[in-house]
Amino acid sequence: MYHLFEHLKKKILNQQKNSHLIRYSVFLSLIFLSTFFIFIVSFYNCSKSTLEIKVADFGAVPDDGKNDTPAILAAIEACRDKQNTRLVFASGTYDINGGSEDERGRRQPSFDIININNLTIEGNGSELIGHDYATMFSFTECNNLTINNLTVDWDPLPFTQGKVVEVKDDYVDIEVVAPFTAQAGRRTEALLGYDMELQRMARR
Repeated sequence: MYHLFEHLKKKILNQQKNSHLIRYSVFLSLIFLSTFFIFIVSFYNCSKSTLEIKVADFGAVPDDGKNDTPAILAAIEACRDKQNTRLVFASGTYDINGGSEDERGRRQPSFDIININNLTIEGNGSELIGHDYATMFSFTECNNLTINNLTVDWDPLPFTQGKVVEVKDDYVDIEVVAPFTAQAGRRTEALLGYDMELQRMARR
């Protein structure tokens, strides 16, 4: 009888011990899962965090009348190979020159952006004024790129406006209408019709 009692006592103690071990294992598992979940959330938030790059930090100062092209190009290059970058302009007017000229005298785009992804350009109401007859932006192999609150204009304008007053086999006479002007020696790239009634480019 005594031996039976001892046997039952040991069995109960072993069951209690195993129960404690099970509870301890479950507790450790919960701690591990909680830590793993926190790590995943932290990693996700880090991957989604936005890096802010200011053009002012590279020397682009609005409203100073100086060429801001090199500084903005440097700021754009700083966005390369970054995740979720935000390129920020302080509000104002920036003076922009075109890129280098090719063999035909045509200028390359002022900002030739190639293979830059996950970029938001925040203009904050700024205006880019081009002073050469060049495209302002060119984008090649870029993904997830957004431009907000940014205006583009040119001075002088890369086009003029007028009325066709005479057409011959070998020439066309156009009367330029104020406030537009005509410049002697300026190469004409194209003649585009305009529908005065519909106030849009005319269909060919």
